[in-house]
Amino acid sequence: MDLTSRANRPVTTRYDFLIVGSGFASCVLAIVLQRLGYHCLLVEAHQHPRFAIGESSTPIADQILLDLGQDFQLPELTRLGRWATARHLPDVVVGCKQGFSYFFADASDDKQTVPMLLVPASPNAAVADSHWHRGSVDHYLARCAVARGTDLRIQTRVTGLTRTATGWSADLTPGNAHGEVATVAAKFLIDGSGPARVVSSLLDLPHPTNASTKLPLGHSHFSFATDSGSLFGHFRLPIDWESTWRQWHLPTDRFSFPPQHAALHHVTDNGWMWHLAFDNDVVSLGWVLPSNVWSKLGQVSTPEQRWQFWKAQLRLYPRLEALYGAAPLVDPPGGLGLIPHQQRFSEPIAGPGWLALPNTVGFVDPLHSTGIGHSLCAVQKVVRTLVRGGRLDDQFLQAYADRMKKEFWLVDQLVAAAYSGLGQPEKWEAATMLYFAAAITFEECRDLARRSKPDANNGDDATLAINDDVPWQSPDFLMADRNDLLERVVRARSLLQRPKPPRSGWLVEMSNILGPLNTVGLCDPALNGIYHYTTAKK
Repeated sequence: MDLTSRANRPVTTRYDFLIVGSGFASCVLAIVLQRLGYHCLLVEAHQHPRFAIGESSTPIADQILLDLGQDFQLPELTRLGRWATARHLPDVVVGCKQGFSYFFADASDDKQTVPMLLVPASPNAAVADSHWHRGSVDHYLARCAVARGTDLRIQTRVTGLTRTATGWSADLTPGNAHGEVATVAAKFLIDGSGPARVVSSLLDLPHPTNASTKLPLGHSHFSFATDSGSLFGHFRLPIDWESTWRQWHLPTDRFSFPPQHAALHHVTDNGWMWHLAFDNDVVSLGWVLPSNVWSKLGQVSTPEQRWQFWKAQLRLYPRLEALYGAAPLVDPPGGLGLIPHQQRFSEPIAGPGWLALPNTVGFVDPLHSTGIGHSLCAVQKVVRTLVRGGRLDDQFLQAYADRMKKEFWLVDQLVAAAYSGLGQPEKWEAATMLYFAAAITFEECRDLARRSKPDANNGDDATLAINDDVPWQSPDFLMADRNDLLERVVRARSLLQRPKPPRSGWLVEMSNILGPLNTVGLCDPALNGIYHYTTAKK
């Protein structure tokens, strides 16, 4: 379907939902809401396709897509939920992701064997997750939303919002100088506009002064423990991986999956480089370093200055320069993208008649690939509430906002925990196990919730107890509603702040902290960093 010919067609003036932004989560939500009989309008300030970074899926993200596709007979979502089927979608570019791989680089590169860590997320390629080329995938989802009956306005901005007796009146201003402002009505607003935060900006809403959310450690005010920025782009880069592994003297006979079929991380003493490979020899590459490093460039740096910084950074690590030094940049069109300081979090998160999706509320860091999974978790909260006969009323919105604040706190703590292990491979391994334990517990609990009756309380298993006091009847992202998990995270952060390892070693101590949350054999020193299938069954 040609999206251009279907976008900006004459629209009705009354909608159940006006969704600002047409990115990944916004379009998935519109598709499901249309299937449920609601009439939606997507308003997009730009157009499709467009460059977007942040392509890595996870078992959590894929399973939510598969659940939504199965529950509401939406094959367009089911097909996207696994690499084996997504790769056959027309005009969609993906890559195979069977797990997470980490290679520890140093400036000398004089080690015979490169230290590594492999953590599978799928038992085989047939059920693997994907690297999503967001430009093509977002375009696909926008086409699917329109095909389901969603109205879409591209190159259009929401420039005015007024509360009415039945919902909202919104002014839509086209990007071209000759377009006329249109006014539409909507019962409910969803803000998926990202950093623009269109809804709260237009409403000029103040930051809450008496936050009800109680974060661990007794804090009510959210502040980041993570501090990083990214320099990134898409490159053309075919690689002979078998030769590369031989040159790096890696034990290929022990690989639990091909390390290149992963969210591949090159971990240094002060940051890391991501490598996400698509099926067409294009790779997404990005340096993630402390934000003070990027102060040498700044947001106003020229494309040439960014490129020279990129080349200089590669020269610090001879193996990485040999692998990536000659790769040509293919996207974004204006040169490498730069976010000098990428942490952001803003309140309010929701209010009467509106809510913001996680990509609008904030962002922590690309480590652990949590962004899309977090947003899809919020989508499912909205959908499950409506399906179970609930309403997006003040009680729902308060719970949604309070719980999302805890979710962001948890993601931030998990990322900061990993960064405390930079330069120390065993400590890094122990720190990342904290994230994997939370993710696996979340997958297992979601699976138990789906297999249980909607009104059941599975309190017999303390590890997988389901919180039944919220309308969506499922756990919060990464189990942020589980106080025992949050307490373990606090204990783990205290451990990882030690400059020297405990007598028993980082992994043993982390295993003791995780306790019953370690259901799949994480933190095993005998494996020497090469784990086998460790996640909940898909």
